[in-house]
Amino acid sequence: MFITTLLLAAGTVVPQSVSGQPANPCRLILPDKLPAVVGHEINIYFDNVVLVQNLNDYEIVVNCAKGMQQQERWTFTPKEADLGDIPLTLTVHDAENKPIASANTKRVVIYPGFAHGYYPDQSDMTLEFMHGM
Repeated sequence: MFITTLLLAAGTVVPQSVSGQPANPCRLILPDKLPAVVGHEINIYFDNVVLVQNLNDYEIVVNCAKGMQQQERWTFTPKEADLGDIPLTLTVHDAENKPIASANTKRVVIYPGFAHGYYPDQSDMTLEFMHGM
């Protein structure tokens, strides 16, 4: 129960049955914000955020003003001009190209000096986990 709550808080799309039809076979796990540091590559590997039995059965589409989508991931190395919040949407399409799941997040680009403290707006998003990187 506790783990489920954490995943839901992180922006998980949970499968639901609609009028007796089978539940959606796809679940997405994206946090509300993705910290990115100027000059350091950030990646979203689809097999880590799209929970399905066989990822090859689906088409993943990332909509973001910056970065590049590759077959297995979305990747981006931010520059100083990219500072701030930039929305990112990840959508999963089935074999008939129908969207079956979608999740939104914000890519938060910060200066390297902020990696050991807090996001500049002093929100509660600590970046202490980045010490080991």
